[in-house]
Amino acid sequence: RPPPRVIDALELGDAPDCLLAERLRWHQGEPFSLTSIWIPGRFASLVSREQLDDAPVVTLLERGGQHASSADQI
Repeated sequence: RPPPRVIDALELGDAPDCLLAERLRWHQGEPFSLTSIWIPGRFASLVSREQLDDAPVVTLLERGGQHASSADQI
């Protein structure tokens, strides 16, 4: 279950079905960054674990016909 701020930001209402995709990136053998992306459940079928290893989430969503109009990074 996503936290309340994610439910609000994604306008999920009372049905907060989501996929959480987390990526840990490494640089020179050390952890460099951790990215957490909440994807509404209705778009989860556009993303697979194998695809996440090779492409950014936004690219996978665009391949499935979904285009982001904005994004927030914290």
